Amino acid sequence: MNGAWKIKQSEIEEVGDAVARLTKPGDTLQCWGYMPGVYLQARRENVCRFTTTEKIGQVRENALFVSAELRDKLVTNPPTVFVISSTDWAWITGVYKNKPPDELGVWLAGWLTENYEQVDDIRNIYVMKRK
Repeated sequence: MNGAWKIKQSEIEEVGDAVARLTKPGDTLQCWGYMPGVYLQARRENVCRFTTTEKIGQVRENALFVSAELRDKLVTNPPTVFVISSTDWAWITGVYKNKPPDELGVWLAGWLTENYEQVDDIRNIYVMKRK
């Protein structure tokens, strides 16, 4: 096709590339929600053994151990970069009045605001770097 045909990157690949540009090998990353491809694309490790957090909302009290470990790891070994969708950011910051954030969400919003700054917005996925 004479080089005219090009495959468009997915938002996950774009976010992973942004994370790779913002970090160096050995830096860590944590994504909120379901974005395992970001770790692969960026070639960066997560701070917690749980690469995804969707189970926290899906199975609630049965995933309390995930919430506890994630919070502990974020505090004791904060990642260089944190990635979160604009939808999840709106939820944890209380934008949706009909679906208020849970205790972890409230904590996470405060912790991120205090320790991170948004450095990129890729198709409504926020890339935040540690201050």
